[in-house]
Amino acid sequence: MKLKIHKYTHRIFTIITITTFFISSMGVMVPKAYAITCGFGTDIGGGVCQGFLTTADTSPWTVPADWNSSNNTIELIGAGAGGDGGAAATSGGVAGVGGGGGSYTKLSNGAISGTVAFKIGVGGTGTSGNLAGGNGGATYWEGTIESNVYKSGGGIGGVVGGIGGAAGTSSTQGTPAITFTVTTTANGGSGGGSAGNSGASNGGGGGGGAGNKNGVGKNGAGLNPTGNGGNSGGAGSGGGNGILATSTYGTNGGVGFDTTAGGLGSGSGAGGNGSHGSGGGGGRGTALAQAGGAGGAGGGGIETNSTLGSGGGGAGGGGNNRSVSISGNNGGTGGAGGSYGGGGGGAGGTAPAPTQFLNPGGNGADGVIIITYTAIAVPSAARIIRLRGGVIIRGRVNFR
Repeated sequence: MKLKIHKYTHRIFTIITITTFFISSMGVMVPKAYAITCGFGTDIGGGVCQGFLTTADTSPWTVPADWNSSNNTIELIGAGAGGDGGAAATSGGVAGVGGGGGSYTKLSNGAISGTVAFKIGVGGTGTSGNLAGGNGGATYWEGTIESNVYKSGGGIGGVVGGIGGAAGTSSTQGTPAITFTVTTTANGGSGGGSAGNSGASNGGGGGGGAGNKNGVGKNGAGLNPTGNGGNSGGAGSGGGNGILATSTYGTNGGVGFDTTAGGLGSGSGAGGNGSHGSGGGGGRGTALAQAGGAGGAGGGGIETNSTLGSGGGGAGGGGNNRSVSISGNNGGTGGAGGSYGGGGGGAGGTAPAPTQFLNPGGNGADGVIIITYTAIAVPSAARIIRLRGGVIIRGRVNFR
């Protein structure tokens, strides 16, 4: 009897010992918890978070709890300028010129915390008549005015009948409170110019592409030649010229950073829109009882992801040289700049004068800030965990 009792007692002790060891092992092997969602933006793979700020967002930006001060980038794109609307003239309309593209700046590894002030540049407005296009606004990081900030400048509106709008430029203004490493800067492209009165109504100049991480934005085309292509924001092309009793083609837009072709120039109406940051195609020029073709819009950039990048320039509208001043015999509207930072195209010139039938240049695209970082681990909140057998674990538990 004693032997049996001893035997059963040994078995019970063994079970308790094994159970205790198992529970103890569970406590040691409980994994640490990491954030399953980004504090800002979305997870684009490998724990890397990415989001962006636009003109719809309000300064300041709140730094997320999972911010990684040693592994982050901030990309700034300034806004594009608007194209101008040109003017009318009896000897041939004066075409509008394209607006300049916004510049690009890339910063890395800033040890920020709390909140950060910022400002997103607003695209310049395309104008009608004998007025220069509106300037694109600068995009700022660590401030809202041009003092102690990192800056990507906006494009500049051009002079009617003259040179296209100047490109936006990047710079550090003063001494920002938190130091970032400036890894890349790239100016935008200049807008395409106009030849002024030439006896045939001129096509508008193309807008400049925005700069990006692959290089400077390309310059918009001037009087009718093809927009310059390149590895960054594609240029808008020039619109077609109005020639008596015939129509002329606008030219094709410049290629985007990934060699995507620009919008097709048109001989029968509006030019084609760009894509993947390429430039818009120029509108048809005409001397018939119809408007010049509208310039195609610049393509939105995609070099950061499918919706984020530096935009191409809008194309120039086609000119009209109809000898009768009636509604509808006007130069084509300039194409809008592509998001983000593309310059707007200039409108085609109108003849004869006087006339009130002038179309506007295209609007420049707004700027943007793109924020990317590798998230750090964020411990979970304190909790109570109940295990089978009545074991309770209290306090902060981290899972791996």
